[in-house]
Amino acid sequence: MVIISSKLTAMARQRRTFYLEGKAMAKKLDLVDNIMAWENGEMELEEEVEFFQELIDNGMAWTLQGMYGRHAAYLIDAGYCCHKAGAK
Repeated sequence: MVIISSKLTAMARQRRTFYLEGKAMAKKLDLVDNIMAWENGEMELEEEVEFFQELIDNGMAWTLQGMYGRHAAYLIDAGYCCHKAGAK
């Protein structure tokens, strides 16, 4: 009984790991899709603001190519986006 229970627990843990890895992969693919859409000029203003606010919040706006940081700064100065909460 204990062996079966521990095997089921291990299987549940493995399934949860696959689920979380799948979510992480989906999030990475969303990021790539958004980068491609923005670079190709395929985003509406609302989508662009949401995308850049996410980049600002997770810090990627400042670590990607310079155009991302410059555009993020522009959107902040224009009042469309804001600095990450707690940041200077």
